[in-house]
Amino acid sequence: MHHKVLCTHRFYLKNFVFPILAQIDNNYMEAMLKLIVRNRKNAGFFKSASGAAITDVLTSIIATCMQNGINPFDYLNAIQRNQQAVKENPLSWLPLNFSDIVSIN
Repeated sequence: MHHKVLCTHRFYLKNFVFPILAQIDNNYMEAMLKLIVRNRKNAGFFKSASGAAITDVLTSIIATCMQNGINPFDYLNAIQRNQQAVKENPLSWLPLNFSDIVSIN
């Protein structure tokens, strides 16, 4: 029954998602979930829970940088070089704002 309904209303469903540029498939999310799954498989090899937590944070930062077209290596180096500025205003140093920070410095 559900297949018949979807086939009948496919045109309307496509027009519903088109204005917001929503994807009909979920390939992008599947690719993002691979990072989490890969980390979960490797989590058993960490020596401590804090090591696993640090890896979770770094994986999240790297994925966010890649989503926003930022080189993760450059971002992490900039964070280390500007530790005091990051401590003073951490929100401005998020990966989403990184290109603005780089253009100012």
